[in-house]
Amino acid sequence: MSEFQFKVSSASQRPQRLRLAADATLGDLKEKIAGTFGISQDKQKLLAGFPPSVVEESRDLAPLKAVFPSGREAITVQEQEASGESEEAAAQPESGERLGVVRVPSDNSCLFACVAQALGLARPSDGEYSEALQKMRRIISGTILQNPALYSEAVLGRAVDDYCAWIEDAKSWGGEIEMSILANHFDVTIVAVAVEDGQVYRYSGGLGLERAQGIEFAERWPLRAEEQPFCVLIYDGIHYDYIAAGGSGTFFGAPDEHEALKSVQQVAEQLRKEKAFVNVNSFALVCNQCGTQLVGQEAATEHAMKTGHTNFGQSS
Repeated sequence: MSEFQFKVSSASQRPQRLRLAADATLGDLKEKIAGTFGISQDKQKLLAGFPPSVVEESRDLAPLKAVFPSGREAITVQEQEASGESEEAAAQPESGERLGVVRVPSDNSCLFACVAQALGLARPSDGEYSEALQKMRRIISGTILQNPALYSEAVLGRAVDDYCAWIEDAKSWGGEIEMSILANHFDVTIVAVAVEDGQVYRYSGGLGLERAQGIEFAERWPLRAEEQPFCVLIYDGIHYDYIAAGGSGTFFGAPDEHEALKSVQQVAEQLRKEKAFVNVNSFALVCNQCGTQLVGQEAATEHAMKTGHTNFGQSS
């Protein structure tokens, strides 16, 4: 390989094609992006692959061939605050209790991580944290199998057994079906706020679904006789984070009247002004397993459902 070729895009500038030598490092790429886009290296957030995932900052000294084996890659660069704490302050509510957006790893399990942490079901410091996230995936497949009349092939977009195997794969990402099932299983309301348009999505418990059997968590939120628990997530088009106060992401009462939701809506509005979201429906994609060219997340999801392929990249 004589050189690396990258198509780099940002929210405010036209895409640029960058070329680097075969022995260049990730740090060299960041330096070139800084010179081209005017975003300093400590404020760069690089997204690659599909679903787009964050390129780890700790890999700056890594050779590009170790980070991008194909030699060609489409990259999105976002400007962020310089690296610091993982919890970002949100608006201060009238109660005086500090609310913050808690960042979780940018991988295909971010939805499950948000729900697990927000509800106090598992923490990254727990020795069995990875197993807890996998248990949540099994809740999805188990609930689907327990409710065949609702979760048919027509609803899932593929054969039921294939969908269950797909969602249990750690490389697969969760969405609306998964949030509605988790809300029912734990009898909570899950609220998700989209950064791009401010839309608020609500997934309520008490749907009457037959729950997955043999998968238990120690539910850690305190019981309150007349108040329904809920959690609030924020979604930038490819990634979920959640909001917490006092170390807990579980709130009680009516979500639409609660300061937690109002706070997240303010954060989403600010991020929208900064164009800190990704519209995955416009991405030019390629299936790295068969070479099929696709456009957008819906096409990628449909392709994954039909073929079982889960390795996608942005077409460069």
